[in-house]
Amino acid sequence: MTIVDNNVLSAVAKIDRLSLLPAVFDRVGTPTAVVTELDRADAAGYDFVSRIDAVKAYNDGWLHILSPTASKLELANEIRDHALSTTDASVSR
Repeated sequence: MTIVDNNVLSAVAKIDRLSLLPAVFDRVGTPTAVVTELDRADAAGYDFVSRIDAVKAYNDGWLHILSPTASKLELANEIRDHALSTTDASVSR
């Protein structure tokens, strides 16, 4: 699975090219922290977020929302101290 962050999703959504992601990658996912960031962008009035909502897997789309386990979140907190954001660290192995 390819994991994408807010930067990737926002950029391709803004140019209305979200379809590129499943065309290039077999499975695409994003962590719940990114969904939270996008919810804030939606609340601020950014129109591109609705395009992302439409492709979420629970809306019969291809974008899988990944919820990190407690152990992953603990690891994320440890890694975050070494220059990664919590969002990026939450999907680390």
